Amino acid sequence: MTSQVTEILVYRGQHLAMAETPLYDYLRSLRGGRRRKFAATSTAHWRGYLGTWEIIDGMLTLVALEGAIRFRRKGKVEVMDVDLATAFPWHKGPLQATWFTGLVECPEGRLQTFIHANFMSVFERTRYLRFENGRLVEELMCFNPPDPLIYRINPDGSRQCVDHFCNPRDMEDPIPPDEEVIPHLYWGRTPPPLDEDGMDYPITPFPHRGVRKGD
Repeated sequence: MTSQVTEILVYRGQHLAMAETPLYDYLRSLRGGRRRKFAATSTAHWRGYLGTWEIIDGMLTLVALEGAIRFRRKGKVEVMDVDLATAFPWHKGPLQATWFTGLVECPEGRLQTFIHANFMSVFERTRYLRFENGRLVEELMCFNPPDPLIYRINPDGSRQCVDHFCNPRDMEDPIPPDEEVIPHLYWGRTPPPLDEDGMDYPITPFPHRGVRKGD
């Protein structure tokens, strides 16, 4: 499958790419007149919609939606643009993802390896958010190969170096706790340059907004 357009997650003051589609299982659960058939807009957007998500009061929440749905009218297939309200009129306002349990991956930083398939490309680091019935229960940050470095991100934004994603155990942080984790310094190699619209989010002990190149 062609590399796909990611969902959007607004989190810690950032607009993150979201390499996961939590809405998929909800759409599959719909029956009868509530069943929605979204129309693909390109080979890079087979699902036919773009969701914007936020974590509100600890819950993964769909706050906006752009897309197009297919339906039959007088024997003909038609396409209609929809937003969150028109796609799911039985819901009033944002939709909490209470059906979703699993990991959400958010790639960040510079592109390391481009893979022209789904969400497979490898970036400088990956933020992992673990949810149970839509509620955020754990946050991890992995600085990707050649030398993985994994952090648990605490609710206050502080970090703790851990050894693994599943049942992680604390380990000594090779980076002083009051310093930013900058991957190319840790790995000892010069990173590729950011493109014109590139974003960079060095991980510090406290959450902060990323800075767009040129600001």
